[in-house]
Amino acid sequence: MQRASAGVDELDVIDAYWRAADCLSAGPIYLLGNPLLREPLAAYHIKPRLLSHWGTCPGLNLIYAHLNRLIRSHDQFTVFIGGLGHSGSAMVANAYLKGTFSEVYPQVEQSEDGLRELMHRFSFPGGIANHVGPEVPGSIHEGGESGYALAYAYGAALDNPDLLVCCVIGDGEVPGDQDMAVDGRVMEILSEHLCQGWLEGYLLTGRHGVFNSYEAFVHIIDSMLNQRAKWLKLSRELPWREPIASLNYLLSSHLWRLRSRHRVNGVVAAKNDVPVWLSPDEAIDHLGIGAWEWAGTELAVEHTREYGDDVPEIRDWTWAAAR
Repeated sequence: MQRASAGVDELDVIDAYWRAADCLSAGPIYLLGNPLLREPLAAYHIKPRLLSHWGTCPGLNLIYAHLNRLIRSHDQFTVFIGGLGHSGSAMVANAYLKGTFSEVYPQVEQSEDGLRELMHRFSFPGGIANHVGPEVPGSIHEGGESGYALAYAYGAALDNPDLLVCCVIGDGEVPGDQDMAVDGRVMEILSEHLCQGWLEGYLLTGRHGVFNSYEAFVHIIDSMLNQRAKWLKLSRELPWREPIASLNYLLSSHLWRLRSRHRVNGVVAAKNDVPVWLSPDEAIDHLGIGAWEWAGTELAVEHTREYGDDVPEIRDWTWAAAR
């Protein structure tokens, strides 16, 4: 790829875009009205509760603006992954500036009234979340714990040589990212967290994959799985969203039915040579299990009344019945 420097005019446009994105990032966090500050700012213009982080928005907007230039000048296929989840207003601002937000939500038009509607919707009941939830155009995932953005980025880049992945590592990830070695190596650090992140990044860029793990270890990624399930649930309620490839887990005990879209599939391979099913009577003969009458509600009440407060006697009786 030939190196091309931006001209003065192009830099002016990038700077203007950056400043506009910064204004649109701050406005939804703080304002209920008066989006262009055409009148003196008053208390009733300010939201009663402020949710989102302004401090990291200018940095994200700067990166986004220059990535836009790269995409336009080199026709580069690019994915932007932001680990700064609570700076969601920055991603909303860029989606609005590009016109994508108005395409999905026509009532949030490219006008002063549309800006006012955008500010009403952001982090407000019945609107959109203060992070990059599925209702935000361009969102491919949200949530998770600190340290996962880089894993998703690597998953997106795997087997995808034409894709440029720009990952902004968020606060909490740099000093203690469990997926990165001191010198930046990632590939040889194999953990359930890392594999989960790789798989999600892989799937969210249009592919299919399988997570193979022993069932006792797969619980390590339950928080990541829960965030994924919540994102899928909300995504399915949005008619404009395309189908998303399912997460597939290969475990080790039973077999669940698979579906290829909008699901989290658990596949468990039995350790027996062939599947074995037992009827209730066969299970009693094979395993020695059964139902004890003394455990029923009515008999338990009768025996409790009969023995009164004689706890040791009740204990001996129940143990004998169990045997």
